[in-house]
Amino acid sequence: MEQQRVSVVIAGVKLDFRLNHKADIESILQIFRYHSGKYIEGLDYADAHEIVIQAVEKLPLPEGLPLVWNGFTNIITPLSWYNPVGADENFILIGNEVLIRHIPAKNLTYCYLVETKGLYFRKNRPIFSNYSFFLLHSILAMYGKFCIHAACVSRDGKALLLPARSGEGKTTLCMMLGKAGYEFMGDDLVFISQNAEKEIIIDSLLCYAKLHDNKSRVKKEIDFIDKFGFNFSYRNKLAAVVKIQKTAVSERSYLLEASRQEAFIWLLEAGNNCKILYRVQEWMDICEKTAYLPHYTLLFGNKGHFDPELLNSLDL
Repeated sequence: MEQQRVSVVIAGVKLDFRLNHKADIESILQIFRYHSGKYIEGLDYADAHEIVIQAVEKLPLPEGLPLVWNGFTNIITPLSWYNPVGADENFILIGNEVLIRHIPAKNLTYCYLVETKGLYFRKNRPIFSNYSFFLLHSILAMYGKFCIHAACVSRDGKALLLPARSGEGKTTLCMMLGKAGYEFMGDDLVFISQNAEKEIIIDSLLCYAKLHDNKSRVKKEIDFIDKFGFNFSYRNKLAAVVKIQKTAVSERSYLLEASRQEAFIWLLEAGNNCKILYRVQEWMDICEKTAYLPHYTLLFGNKGHFDPELLNSLDL
């Protein structure tokens, strides 16, 4: 298959993918369907970055590179970052199957995937969705757009950031607020930055939401926008931070004011490890500035008793 170009715009950055595998093309168009195609024409972008995805038999990791950081992209997949942040090139090894090579000065990233022969002449290769969000996280940090583990909704052009640990109710709350008229911006990951006026800005990541199915007890992917007709937005100024925390003490939900110190810690926890970020000081400045916005803890009780008016009462 000849190489094709697929473009998406996320957090105001145009990402031009160059690839030649049908499965990768379909995956990108599916995952980023609300950020691709006709949406580019209606959304201004300030930067552009090219991403070349190539299949290889062996990952071309140069020998002798200094190791900067070891960690995990999830519970089981190891990650290694080579070369000091800010060098001409940086190499990120994910497991033994994916190598990301960033060349920031050229606005260029190579993504090498180990392709092996399988049965019946089929070839096995890493699935794009398995590394796509870390790819976004590391690239967009070059442009001062930082990925954060949080849900987000907006009302009247003002964003409400909802950080929480997995399983605390981000997706459930997004669904309930969407039905109450809020605009959907993302149920798990969004991007935070500051604009030229030094205001804190949230950019959406409009992907499938993952919601627990009561019968099967597993998470199912749901397109909130298509299934429920939710309104959505790409970018809004951040007005407040509400940390979601499940509670079994009461079926009702309660909203409590939080301290600046708590809000600062929430941002650090929700952000990806700063050891694998570009422009780390800028990320820290954003966390500090966000801590001066209104911030609350939502003790999230039984969802059947939740009243959206609780958040409508906030002076955003």
